[in-house]
Amino acid sequence: MALKYKKGRGILLFLLFIITIAATGCSFSPRGEIIDSSSQSEMSANENQAESSSKAEVAETKIWVHVCGEVKNPGVYSFLPGSRVMDAVNAAGGFTKKADEESLNLAEILKDESRIKVLSKDAKEKGEGEEAVSDGNSDSRLDLNAATLEELMTLPGIGEKRAEAILKLREQKGNFATIEDLLEVEGIKEGIYNKIKDLIKV
Repeated sequence: MALKYKKGRGILLFLLFIITIAATGCSFSPRGEIIDSSSQSEMSANENQAESSSKAEVAETKIWVHVCGEVKNPGVYSFLPGSRVMDAVNAAGGFTKKADEESLNLAEILKDESRIKVLSKDAKEKGEGEEAVSDGNSDSRLDLNAATLEELMTLPGIGEKRAEAILKLREQKGNFATIEDLLEVEGIKEGIYNKIKDLIKV
């Protein structure tokens, strides 16, 4: 009887221990240690927050460069600081067959708001000069009142439909008075506007 009593008491204490652990939200690690699940959730939330902050910092430090001329996919591209001209050319699809590859210093570091124009071999033969990376002093922003459909489509977030909407509004209301007028265009909200506001002018 005493042995059965001890066994029954031991089982009862074990069950009470398991119920207590479950009620407090704890669990066991593979090593037999008690783990507080609330602490795990808090650690996971902190890790996610740190990761989001890191991504936001990377986005803020990106530079924007206009790549045009004899490249396969002209347009405006974003890069991390320290990127080189060769990175910009590669992002734009590489040189065309007509490109004068020696017209650029491919090792030069990119600058924010600069423009890279790859000249053709014909332009070099005609003595039109070389134009590599801008030093940032010239205004390379796209004029909304003079831009063509293709030029508008080089802006981040502006596809063919949005570019057509910009031209349509320009035809209906006349030239844009300020770049903020772009928010009146159908399909252009603050998110897209904030991406391109430093790349456009009127």
